[in-house]
Amino acid sequence: HSCPADSQIIQPGNVKSGSAMAWISCAVGLAFAVASAASTVIGMLLQKLGHERDQRLIFQLGVLIFTVCKPGCQIVALYFAPVALIAPMASITILLNSVIVPSVVSSEKLGVKDVVAGAVLLFGCVLTTVAGPADTKNWSYSELVMLCRQSEAVTFALFAAVVLMSLALKFGSASLGESSLALMMVAFIPSGASALNNVMLKVMLEGVSSSPLLGLMPVMLGVCVSAFLQVWSTTAALKRFEMLKFVPTQTAEQILLTVGYGSIFFGDVPSSTQFSCGVAATVLGVLLTGISQGTVQDDDKSYSKLEDSEHVLDSTAMGA
Repeated sequence: HSCPADSQIIQPGNVKSGSAMAWISCAVGLAFAVASAASTVIGMLLQKLGHERDQRLIFQLGVLIFTVCKPGCQIVALYFAPVALIAPMASITILLNSVIVPSVVSSEKLGVKDVVAGAVLLFGCVLTTVAGPADTKNWSYSELVMLCRQSEAVTFALFAAVVLMSLALKFGSASLGESSLALMMVAFIPSGASALNNVMLKVMLEGVSSSPLLGLMPVMLGVCVSAFLQVWSTTAALKRFEMLKFVPTQTAEQILLTVGYGSIFFGDVPSSTQFSCGVAATVLGVLLTGISQGTVQDDDKSYSKLEDSEHVLDSTAMGA
């Protein structure tokens, strides 16, 4: 399973290129990445609706789709295409979220700032996809071990950050609030967990035929733990934030972390100007989404204060 590249052999790892099957492999991978993005939106939406309407069956159906259909499609996508090509395809989640959610969730409306932030995010993610690496290598067991050792510091740092933020969400939920900073911090948990999960899945898929079972155990454990943290933190976030705010931010952070971590892990860091511009646009979109979230909360507070003032005036008038 390999995608086209300019050269026949790249060391370490062998890349097959120039064949029709290579292009088909990429197309299949991208198709399942789109299906994974659709499953993400549908799963999150059903969880959101189930929570707001207190309908446990709908909520559980959303969790099922998010924990079974989404990762299933992602595994197939990663089997046929490289991480750096698949990860930015999550940008489709932003588009689907903006189209579907406002028509289903009455409490969430798409504003001008949301459209601008979403457009910038989508542009950045698409540019990152186009400029990213479009080849996948066949790694041997010894090469996979070498890659794991070379990037163990980055892996540990990312895992530690995800765990610490998860603990903050679990035990300091009240103090986090619902500010734009809290939105970005909470979105980091499933984003970082997804980055770890995607890379570990890719390693597991590459090593399943050549690696001893004992050698794959740490990778399999990493896949399970990261998957749990991703699902748990997403469910918690959907109870706290609007989907129109959370999904674009989380998706953008997920793409940046997955592409960055995957590129460092597999040693294929893109250096093109297009890729740099795509990353910059994605970061700008995240910031715009955070600003939009903060503005909405300020408006809500102002409206709440106005309602309180009117209630006091009405009470005074009745007393008089």
